[in-house]
Amino acid sequence: MALANESTLSNSAKNTIKACVFSFEEHTLAEKLIKILQPFEKATTIVSAKKNPTLQKIMPIIIKIDNCMKTSDDDPDVIKKVKDVIRQQMAYRTSGDKELISMACVLNPFAKDLEFLSAEDRAFAHDLLLKQAGGVNIASINMIKKEPGTEDVLPHLTNLGIHDEDGKVISVEEDISLTLSPAKRICPAADMDEWLEDVLCTGETVKPREDVVFQEVARYLGSAHTDRQLTLLDWWKKNAQYFPRISGLARKYLAIPASSVPSERVFSLAGNLVNKKRARLSPNNIDLLVFLRKNMELYW
Repeated sequence: MALANESTLSNSAKNTIKACVFSFEEHTLAEKLIKILQPFEKATTIVSAKKNPTLQKIMPIIIKIDNCMKTSDDDPDVIKKVKDVIRQQMAYRTSGDKELISMACVLNPFAKDLEFLSAEDRAFAHDLLLKQAGGVNIASINMIKKEPGTEDVLPHLTNLGIHDEDGKVISVEEDISLTLSPAKRICPAADMDEWLEDVLCTGETVKPREDVVFQEVARYLGSAHTDRQLTLLDWWKKNAQYFPRISGLARKYLAIPASSVPSERVFSLAGNLVNKKRARLSPNNIDLLVFLRKNMELYW
């Protein structure tokens, strides 16, 4: 405003400056609008990560932003309208592949209980995990061997996130005892004494595939994990041997980036390399330079 009162300025310049200067009410409103947009800045930073899985964070981020956009009685009418429009747009723009983000969430062992979701969405995600695990081919999974000196991370089982047809949560004991098919016992040992066969049958237990899958999902959903020092990838590396089918799903879904930012960064790097002064670079040399630049921090 001091500049607008400068005597050397023309009237048109003064009017232009005054029109561009915020009043006290407008300045207060702008501060509130900036505060509204801060969760989006934080969410953008989270989903733009390139070294950690991000897809499992999409659903919690959506819920977090939706909670931040709830109006209060103290909000001015303009702020209420802005928040309402944002919530409407968020609902429209996030109504995509529910199965994809649900699978990513349930494959996060530290949040697999999905307490931030409704009972209906929670049951949907857990049932989807059971269905997807049944379609995994164990032979196609490269199992990670247990490292010497590492401890088993299989705590006690609690109530499972498995639901019956009525949507009721079932516990390990009542569900497995009622659902699993009778096991077929065989004794392949050649030196088994026939007289002791009915007592010391050391053969294999053959179970239907559905029962084996159910037991694995039950162990995963019912286990309580207290070691919060592990990252998501470290946890799966350490426990993949216990959940062979689910770990295969984790590799499939958690490898999906939540945004295209990492690939866009590569395109920007290539654009900085190829310019007017370096227009004769061959495609092979461009690929090599991009590869070296992106991996420089890892190896040098």
